[in-house]
Amino acid sequence: MDNLFKVHSYYVCRYLRSTEMEERRKDERIALYKLGVIRFGSGLHEIPCAMIDVSERGASIELATAFDVPQTFELAINGEDGTHFCKGVWVNAKILGVSFL
Repeated sequence: MDNLFKVHSYYVCRYLRSTEMEERRKDERIALYKLGVIRFGSGLHEIPCAMIDVSERGASIELATAFDVPQTFELAINGEDGTHFCKGVWVNAKILGVSFL
């Protein structure tokens, strides 16, 4: 029984280490919560979103689903002038990581 527990613990620990996300960001991200929209298709399509953190080079965007988001798009944040042109870099469930173009 002890050996079975040790083997099980070994594989659980290996799995947890392999699923941890490696931090590769070059800039510090600032946590925030600002509502906005993702626009694409010459502005004809909009998807509501929330920016949950931001840095000089990119941001994390929360969506109801990241399924319909194209790889490049325009991000407009409520209360900010202008827009950010973005490229999707990673997705994790309903969070989309973007870099600013």
